[in-house]
Order: sequence, then C-alpha cells, then structure tokens
Amino acid sequence: MKIQYIANDGKIFDNEIDCREYESKKQVDEFINKRELIFLSRSGEVLFGDIDDCAERAAYIFVNSEAALRALWGENECQREIRPPATGYWYYDYEYETWKSMKIQYEILEDELSELNRIYDRFDYLIRKPQN
Repeated sequence: MKIQYIANDGKIFDNEIDCREYESKKQVDEFINKRELIFLSRSGEVLFGDIDDCAERAAYIFVNSEAALRALWGENECQREIRPPATGYWYYDYEYETWKSMKIQYEILEDELSELNRIYDRFDYLIRKPQN
C-alpha cells in the first residue's frame, strides 16, 4: 500500500511534509503576487523567494491581511515572537532586535521634528532680535 498526498493544484507527493511545504510556498507566492506581503532589504530592494529567507533578510515588511500574517508566522508558533505581530508597515530595529511599527515611529519622529523646529525658530528669533 502506498499513500500519496495531493496538493490543491493536483501535484502529488509521497509524504505529507513535502506536500504541506509546497502548499505553504504556493500560498505565500500568492500573497506576494497580490502584494499582501512585501519584503524590502535595508537598501529598499524587493526580496523574493522562500518566506523564511525573505523574512530573515528583510529590514522592512508590509503585511496587508490577517491571512498573510498567518502565512508569515507559519506553522511554527515561535515565529510570532520574531516576526511582525500584526498587519501594517514594519521595520526591524537592529538595536533592540525587534520589529517596530513604521506608523508609530513616524508619529514619534514627526513630534520630535515639530519640537526641534519650534526650538530652531526660537533660536532664529533670538539671533535676529535687535539688541538693546
């Protein structure tokens, strides 16, 4: 007796693990093609290939759906700790070795920039102010 495993597209495998890995890769490829998962390197180049390899090399990840997020996490539960925790735009903070939300970081930097502009304007005023 021989057991065969058939993927959704009809491809036949001799073992379940190979079949599951094939299905997972096909699903990830679909997310990438639909632009629900986008991986970028530090220089902003789009990364392609195996999801684990892309996630490992990526400095930026865009996750557009819960299904794409689950595919990114994979079947390994510990991936949730080393991958972005939710949908959205993410960057890898190498100092703290964690994924951070680009939206939150942008808001923080925007606030800091506003404060620096306010201080700069104050200095500029004091420098140009006529002395008594």
